[in-house]
Amino acid sequence: MLRVQFRCSQNSSAIFSKPILKCQPFNYVDHLLHRDLSIEILVRSAFNLIDTVTLKSMNDFEIIVDSSDYLGFSAKKYHDKLFPDFNFDKWVEVGNDDYHDITQKMLIESNKPPEFQQLYWIGSYDCHWSRRKLGELTRKDDRIDIVNVNNWHWNDNLKRAVTNNGKYTSLLDHCKFKYLIDFQGYGYSGRTKYLLHSGRPLFYVLRDWNEYWYFDMKPMVHFIPVKSDLSDFYEKFEWAENNYNKAVEIANNGKQFAIDNLKRSDAIDRYKQILIREGTKNV
Repeated sequence: MLRVQFRCSQNSSAIFSKPILKCQPFNYVDHLLHRDLSIEILVRSAFNLIDTVTLKSMNDFEIIVDSSDYLGFSAKKYHDKLFPDFNFDKWVEVGNDDYHDITQKMLIESNKPPEFQQLYWIGSYDCHWSRRKLGELTRKDDRIDIVNVNNWHWNDNLKRAVTNNGKYTSLLDHCKFKYLIDFQGYGYSGRTKYLLHSGRPLFYVLRDWNEYWYFDMKPMVHFIPVKSDLSDFYEKFEWAENNYNKAVEIANNGKQFAIDNLKRSDAIDRYKQILIREGTKNV
Protein backbone atom coordinates (compact mmCIF):
# COMPACT_ATOMS: atom_id res chain seq x y z
CA MET A 1 0.00 0.00 0.00
CA LEU A 2 1.39 3.39 -1.02
CA ARG A 3 1.90 5.71 1.93
CA VAL A 4 2.53 9.41 1.45
CA GLN A 5 3.24 11.77 4.31
CA PHE A 6 1.74 15.11 3.31
CA ARG A 7 2.50 18.17 5.42
CA CYS A 8 1.23 21.71 4.84
CA SER A 9 2.49 24.98 6.23
CA GLN A 10 -0.46 25.73 8.52
CA ASN A 11 0.83 23.34 11.24
CA SER A 12 -1.40 20.51 10.12
CA SER A 13 -0.58 17.11 8.69
CA ALA A 14 -2.28 14.30 6.89
CA ILE A 15 -1.39 10.82 5.70
CA PHE A 16 -2.61 9.76 2.27
CA SER A 17 -2.67 6.04 1.55
CA LYS A 18 -3.75 4.09 -1.50
CA PRO A 19 -5.92 2.21 -2.37
CA ILE A 20 -7.67 3.41 0.80
CA LEU A 21 -7.03 7.04 1.73
CA LYS A 22 -6.77 7.70 5.45
CA CYS A 23 -6.37 11.16 6.87
CA GLN A 24 -5.48 12.35 10.33
CA PRO A 25 -8.09 14.90 11.41
CA PHE A 26 -7.33 18.57 10.75
CA ASN A 27 -8.14 21.30 13.22
CA TYR A 28 -10.13 23.87 11.23
CA VAL A 29 -10.89 26.23 14.10
CA ASP A 30 -8.57 28.75 12.41
CA HIS A 31 -10.29 29.73 9.16
CA LEU A 32 -6.91 30.01 7.40
CA LEU A 33 -6.61 26.23 7.63
CA HIS A 34 -9.15 26.04 4.82
CA ARG A 35 -6.11 26.34 2.55
CA ASP A 36 -4.75 23.04 3.79
CA LEU A 37 -8.18 21.47 3.43
CA SER A 38 -8.37 22.69 -0.16
CA ILE A 39 -4.95 21.27 -0.94
CA GLU A 40 -5.99 18.00 0.65
CA ILE A 41 -9.06 17.87 -1.61
CA LEU A 42 -6.97 18.53 -4.73
CA VAL A 43 -4.36 15.92 -3.80
CA ARG A 44 -6.98 13.28 -3.01
CA SER A 45 -8.57 13.94 -6.41
CA ALA A 46 -5.20 13.51 -8.09
CA PHE A 47 -4.56 10.21 -6.31
CA ASN A 48 -7.89 8.92 -7.55
CA LEU A 49 -6.72 9.44 -11.15
CA ILE A 50 -3.57 7.34 -10.80
CA ASP A 51 -4.03 3.86 -12.20
CA THR A 52 -3.48 0.77 -10.05
CA VAL A 53 -0.38 -0.41 -11.91
CA THR A 54 1.37 2.94 -11.44
CA LEU A 55 0.35 3.09 -7.79
CA LYS A 56 1.91 -0.31 -7.13
CA SER A 57 5.17 0.90 -8.64
CA MET A 58 5.37 4.02 -6.48
CA ASN A 59 7.54 4.28 -3.37
CA ASP A 60 6.55 5.90 -0.09
CA PHE A 61 7.55 9.55 0.00
CA GLU A 62 6.94 12.82 1.81
CA ILE A 63 5.57 16.04 0.35
CA ILE A 64 5.79 19.40 2.08
CA VAL A 65 3.53 22.08 0.62
CA ASP A 66 3.72 25.74 1.61
CA SER A 67 0.16 27.07 1.62
CA SER A 68 1.03 30.39 3.22
CA ASP A 69 1.53 33.79 1.59
CA TYR A 70 5.20 33.94 2.52
CA LEU A 71 7.79 32.48 0.19
CA GLY A 72 11.53 32.41 0.65
CA PHE A 73 12.69 31.17 -2.74
CA SER A 74 12.40 31.98 -6.43
CA ALA A 75 9.45 30.20 -8.00
CA LYS A 76 11.21 30.10 -11.38
CA LYS A 77 14.16 28.20 -9.92
CA TYR A 78 11.81 25.58 -8.49
CA HIS A 79 9.32 25.62 -11.36
CA ASP A 80 9.15 21.82 -11.66
CA LYS A 81 8.24 21.55 -7.96
CA LEU A 82 5.50 24.18 -7.85
CA PHE A 83 2.12 22.83 -6.77
CA PRO A 84 -1.18 24.42 -7.79
CA ASP A 85 -2.35 26.59 -4.93
CA PHE A 86 -5.45 26.25 -2.76
CA ASN A 87 -7.36 28.71 -4.94
CA PHE A 88 -8.13 25.99 -7.48
CA ASP A 89 -10.57 24.72 -4.86
CA LYS A 90 -11.79 27.94 -3.23
CA TRP A 91 -10.68 31.24 -1.66
CA VAL A 92 -12.75 31.64 1.47
CA GLU A 93 -11.33 34.97 2.64
CA VAL A 94 -12.75 36.87 -0.33
CA GLY A 95 -16.09 35.04 -0.41
CA ASN A 96 -15.26 32.56 -3.17
CA ASP A 97 -16.62 29.15 -2.17
CA ASP A 98 -15.94 27.38 -5.47
CA TYR A 99 -13.21 28.13 -8.03
CA HIS A 100 -15.02 26.51 -10.95
CA ASP A 101 -18.26 28.31 -10.20
CA ILE A 102 -16.78 31.80 -9.90
CA THR A 103 -14.55 31.50 -12.97
CA GLN A 104 -17.48 30.30 -15.09
CA LYS A 105 -19.50 33.30 -13.93
CA MET A 106 -16.59 35.60 -14.74
CA LEU A 107 -16.41 34.16 -18.26
CA ILE A 108 -20.06 35.04 -18.77
CA GLU A 109 -19.49 38.59 -17.50
CA SER A 110 -16.40 38.92 -19.68
CA ASN A 111 -18.63 39.06 -22.76
CA LYS A 112 -20.33 42.22 -21.51
CA PRO A 113 -18.84 45.70 -21.99
CA PRO A 114 -17.27 47.20 -18.85
CA GLU A 115 -19.52 49.44 -16.77
CA PHE A 116 -16.66 51.59 -15.47
CA GLN A 117 -13.97 53.07 -17.72
CA GLN A 118 -11.22 52.67 -15.14
CA LEU A 119 -8.26 50.52 -14.22
CA TYR A 120 -9.15 48.86 -10.92
CA TRP A 121 -7.45 47.12 -8.02
CA ILE A 122 -8.45 46.50 -4.41
CA GLY A 123 -6.39 45.04 -1.59
CA SER A 124 -4.10 45.84 1.30
CA TYR A 125 -1.16 48.20 0.84
CA ASP A 126 0.57 46.37 3.67
CA CYS A 127 1.35 43.25 1.63
CA HIS A 128 3.85 44.91 -0.74
CA TRP A 129 5.28 48.39 -1.22
CA SER A 130 4.39 48.48 -4.93
CA ARG A 131 0.69 48.58 -4.11
CA ARG A 132 1.02 51.76 -2.07
CA LYS A 133 3.37 53.28 -4.63
CA LEU A 134 0.87 52.92 -7.47
CA GLY A 135 -1.91 54.22 -5.26
CA GLU A 136 0.10 57.36 -4.54
CA LEU A 137 1.27 57.69 -8.14
CA THR A 138 -2.27 57.59 -9.54
CA ARG A 139 -4.17 59.28 -6.72
CA LYS A 140 -5.25 62.25 -8.87
CA ASP A 141 -5.98 60.22 -12.03
CA ASP A 142 -9.71 59.57 -12.38
CA ARG A 143 -9.00 56.83 -14.90
CA ILE A 144 -7.41 54.69 -12.21
CA ASP A 145 -8.94 53.44 -8.97
CA ILE A 146 -6.49 51.80 -6.54
CA VAL A 147 -8.39 50.90 -3.35
CA ASN A 148 -6.59 50.22 -0.08
CA VAL A 149 -8.60 48.15 2.40
CA ASN A 150 -6.06 48.78 5.18
CA ASN A 151 -6.47 45.38 6.84
CA TRP A 152 -9.14 42.77 7.40
CA HIS A 153 -10.60 40.47 10.01
CA TRP A 154 -12.66 37.30 9.85
CA ASN A 155 -16.46 37.56 10.08
CA ASP A 156 -18.16 34.35 11.21
CA ASN A 157 -21.59 35.49 10.03
CA LEU A 158 -20.48 36.31 6.47
CA LYS A 159 -17.99 33.41 6.38
CA ARG A 160 -15.41 35.64 4.72
CA ALA A 161 -12.96 38.37 5.60
CA VAL A 162 -14.27 41.86 6.25
CA THR A 163 -12.07 44.88 5.64
CA ASN A 164 -11.51 47.34 8.44
CA ASN A 165 -12.75 50.25 6.33
CA GLY A 166 -15.73 48.35 4.88
CA LYS A 167 -14.50 48.38 1.28
CA TYR A 168 -15.13 45.17 -0.67
CA THR A 169 -15.37 44.15 -4.32
CA SER A 170 -16.12 40.56 -5.26
CA LEU A 171 -14.02 38.81 -7.87
CA LEU A 172 -17.07 38.75 -10.12
CA ASP A 173 -17.51 42.51 -9.86
CA HIS A 174 -13.95 43.01 -11.09
CA CYS A 175 -15.38 42.29 -14.53
CA LYS A 176 -17.22 45.63 -14.41
CA PHE A 177 -13.98 47.56 -14.95
CA LYS A 178 -12.16 48.43 -18.17
CA TYR A 179 -8.72 47.32 -16.98
CA LEU A 180 -7.33 45.28 -14.10
CA ILE A 181 -3.89 45.13 -12.52
CA ASP A 182 -2.25 42.48 -10.36
CA PHE A 183 0.58 42.91 -7.84
CA GLN A 184 2.46 40.40 -5.77
CA GLY A 185 1.51 40.10 -2.12
CA TYR A 186 3.80 38.90 0.63
CA GLY A 187 4.85 36.32 -1.93
CA TYR A 188 3.00 35.27 -5.06
CA SER A 189 -0.51 36.45 -5.98
CA GLY A 190 -3.31 33.88 -6.02
CA ARG A 191 -5.79 36.17 -7.77
CA THR A 192 -4.09 36.35 -11.19
CA LYS A 193 -5.79 33.22 -12.49
CA TYR A 194 -9.19 34.66 -11.63
CA LEU A 195 -8.47 37.98 -13.33
CA LEU A 196 -7.46 36.23 -16.54
CA HIS A 197 -11.05 34.93 -16.77
CA SER A 198 -12.41 38.49 -16.71
CA GLY A 199 -11.71 39.27 -20.35
CA ARG A 200 -10.28 42.63 -19.31
CA PRO A 201 -6.76 43.79 -20.24
CA LEU A 202 -4.59 42.74 -17.32
CA PHE A 203 -1.53 44.71 -16.25
CA TYR A 204 0.82 42.29 -14.53
CA VAL A 205 3.48 43.79 -12.26
CA LEU A 206 6.53 41.57 -12.72
CA ARG A 207 7.78 39.65 -9.68
CA ASP A 208 10.08 36.82 -8.60
CA TRP A 209 7.22 34.64 -7.32
CA ASN A 210 4.83 33.24 -9.90
CA GLU A 211 2.54 30.24 -10.22
CA TYR A 212 3.62 27.26 -12.30
CA TRP A 213 1.44 28.11 -15.32
CA TYR A 214 2.80 31.66 -15.59
CA PHE A 215 5.87 30.40 -17.44
CA ASP A 216 3.67 29.24 -20.33
CA MET A 217 2.32 32.74 -20.94
CA LYS A 218 3.90 35.50 -23.01
CA PRO A 219 4.01 39.23 -22.21
CA MET A 220 2.05 41.42 -24.63
CA VAL A 221 0.30 38.28 -25.83
CA HIS A 222 -1.58 37.19 -22.68
CA PHE A 223 -0.97 40.15 -20.35
CA ILE A 224 0.56 43.63 -20.31
CA PRO A 225 3.79 43.53 -18.29
CA VAL A 226 4.76 46.33 -15.91
CA LYS A 227 8.23 46.61 -14.40
CA SER A 228 8.44 45.69 -10.74
CA ASP A 229 9.42 49.27 -9.80
CA LEU A 230 6.40 50.60 -11.79
CA SER A 231 8.70 52.91 -13.78
CA ASP A 232 6.93 52.06 -17.05
CA PHE A 233 3.39 51.88 -15.70
CA TYR A 234 2.11 55.05 -17.33
CA GLU A 235 3.86 54.19 -20.59
CA LYS A 236 2.01 50.86 -20.69
CA PHE A 237 -1.26 52.39 -19.52
CA GLU A 238 -1.23 55.13 -22.16
CA TRP A 239 -0.36 52.52 -24.77
CA ALA A 240 -3.47 50.57 -23.80
CA GLU A 241 -5.61 53.71 -23.89
CA ASN A 242 -4.33 54.57 -27.39
CA ASN A 243 -4.41 50.97 -28.65
CA TYR A 244 -7.48 49.64 -26.91
CA ASN A 245 -8.38 47.11 -29.61
CA LYS A 246 -4.92 45.57 -29.26
CA ALA A 247 -5.28 45.60 -25.47
CA VAL A 248 -8.60 43.77 -25.78
CA GLU A 249 -6.94 41.22 -28.08
CA ILE A 250 -4.37 40.58 -25.35
CA ALA A 251 -7.20 40.24 -22.83
CA ASN A 252 -8.97 37.70 -25.04
CA ASN A 253 -5.73 35.74 -25.42
CA GLY A 254 -5.35 35.72 -21.65
CA LYS A 255 -8.93 34.56 -21.22
CA GLN A 256 -8.44 31.75 -23.72
CA PHE A 257 -5.26 30.72 -21.90
CA ALA A 258 -7.27 30.52 -18.69
CA ILE A 259 -9.99 28.45 -20.36
CA ASP A 260 -7.41 26.05 -21.80
CA ASN A 261 -5.03 25.77 -18.86
CA LEU A 262 -6.50 27.04 -15.60
CA LYS A 263 -9.40 24.70 -14.92
CA ARG A 264 -9.54 22.83 -11.63
CA SER A 265 -9.00 19.62 -13.60
CA ASP A 266 -5.74 21.07 -14.98
CA ALA A 267 -4.53 21.73 -11.44
CA ILE A 268 -5.45 18.21 -10.35
CA ASP A 269 -3.59 16.78 -13.34
CA ARG A 270 -0.53 18.84 -12.34
CA TYR A 271 -0.71 17.28 -8.86
CA LYS A 272 -1.05 13.85 -10.43
CA GLN A 273 2.03 14.25 -12.61
CA ILE A 274 4.17 15.51 -9.71
CA LEU A 275 2.98 12.73 -7.41
CA ILE A 276 3.81 10.09 -10.01
CA ARG A 277 7.20 11.64 -10.72
CA GLU A 278 8.17 11.80 -7.06
CA GLY A 279 6.74 8.40 -6.25
CA THR A 280 8.53 6.58 -9.06
CA LYS A 281 11.98 8.07 -8.50
CA ASN A 282 14.64 5.38 -8.26
CA VAL A 283 12.13 2.70 -9.26
